[in-house]
Amino acid sequence: MSSKKYKKMTIEELLESVDKQREDLAQLCFDVGIGREKDYAQVKTEKRKLATMLTVLKERRAEKSIPSPNKEKTTKKGSKDDDKTKQKVIEKEHKLDKSKRNEKNKQKTTKK
Repeated sequence: MSSKKYKKMTIEELLESVDKQREDLAQLCFDVGIGREKDYAQVKTEKRKLATMLTVLKERRAEKSIPSPNKEKTTKKGSKDDDKTKQKVIEKEHKLDKSKRNEKNKQKTTKK
């Protein structure tokens, strides 16, 4: 997908795409690591896609002044709908971060 297609997506769709892309990239790295997949260049391509998605997401947040879940929450006065949307996005990102940490912990325990 080109960055134009990512720019047409909503923030929620982008978050879902980023999550799916991270899972796909992790699986691809695993496959390359165990020798199931021979084409390492595909990893580079997938990383670029993820970087493009994250860049578009960052631009969207800057436009709508939605804070990243890792930064302090700064609020601007706006309509209640904007605040609800911001809160939903923040909650979804926190859930994604938590599930990612859980997945990493599972991977660490299976490696031992």
